[in-house]
Amino acid sequence: MTIDAPPSARPDLAACWESVVRGTWHSVIVTDREGRIVWANEAFTDLTGYGLEEATGRRPGDLLQCDDTDPKTVEYMARCLKAGDGFRIEVLNRSKTGRRYWLDLDVRPLHGPDGVCTGFFGIQADVTRAKEAEARLRRQSATLAAVGRIARIGGWEIDLHQNRASWSREACELLGFAPDTDPDLDAVLGVFAAEERARVAAAIDAARSEGDTFRVDSQIVSEDGERRWVRMFGERALVGGRPVLRGALQDVHEEKAMMERVEASERFAQATLDALSASVCVLNERGEILAVNETWRRFGEDNGLQSRDACLGLNYIAVSRGGGDPTGEAVAAGIAEVAEGRQEVFETEYPCHSQTEARWYWLRATRFPGVSPARVVVVHQPITALKLSQERLTEAVHDLESARAAAEAAGRSKARFLNALGDEIR
Repeated sequence: MTIDAPPSARPDLAACWESVVRGTWHSVIVTDREGRIVWANEAFTDLTGYGLEEATGRRPGDLLQCDDTDPKTVEYMARCLKAGDGFRIEVLNRSKTGRRYWLDLDVRPLHGPDGVCTGFFGIQADVTRAKEAEARLRRQSATLAAVGRIARIGGWEIDLHQNRASWSREACELLGFAPDTDPDLDAVLGVFAAEERARVAAAIDAARSEGDTFRVDSQIVSEDGERRWVRMFGERALVGGRPVLRGALQDVHEEKAMMERVEASERFAQATLDALSASVCVLNERGEILAVNETWRRFGEDNGLQSRDACLGLNYIAVSRGGGDPTGEAVAAGIAEVAEGRQEVFETEYPCHSQTEARWYWLRATRFPGVSPARVVVVHQPITALKLSQERLTEAVHDLESARAAAEAAGRSKARFLNALGDEIR
């Protein structure tokens, strides 16, 4: 049951509508059957810059449309007006000052008592900011899509309340699902290699329950059995007041393959160094030891180092200078010049005697060509046998010289004796 107010209490609807159209911030216009403006509110003037006197008698399209207005939109509006039909559409217009703006335009026909269309009224809302934001969003989406396509990276999100997962086109393609589908989490975990699933699921569960940020490198398996490496990132967040897990999925198969090649190359290089009888170390530009070979490690163990890698990270130049002897100072200065590029090669011989034996080494420092930052290779070659042979040879030469001098002295004495004997006989 409805209760109507008495006539005296009813508002004047005509006055109400006039107050509404005059006071609204939306632009309102009224046209005749031919689409010519017969009335407009002040909001129309504020929006377009045209006063009622300037606009009366002109069609809105002739007054406000510009070269950038979509011809199909213009054609559609003309067709509706000709048929006496209403329409709602977004259209680009230009104000009196030249400013371009977007309208959400809602046009409805006016009918006389006989039902015949006598004109139209239009309500116009300025949606320029919304359109600009929409355009920025489209550009950002296009940029993100391009980045995802080029970098082989996609996004994902799990609504923790509804337990519903959503995956970007790129993420679906990486996982082997049809683009723009939203497989559930169980289906996605099923794509990971059987030995990896528990680890990936545990990382997701920890993020879900504890809020941990995670990163997992794992292999996925395609329907034809091909394995590819992917990297999954995730974090817990609040989006619009609802808790979600969101993150990214990246194809890192080539990165992993490259790392395997690098590691194989490093293993080969290390094996090559370890096969050398000389002690070898690699220094950075500051003189810090980055790598050593097996011969160097054995030398360290034999001389009291507690760990095979105890020397890694030590500054070779500083240690050489710390001994306080001229040989160490010369070695430090020579290696520093090579590291700084002021000298191509530094070579020297030096003694390194232990408590039980005499030892000599030959040192050669060279810089890696074309590598930045600088890397210096220092080679220590034992030359003790050579030095001892040189000492023995020197001693032998000395003994030979002594014997020769003695023989020459004996010869001279014998000659003097024979001369003296000859004198006596005569």
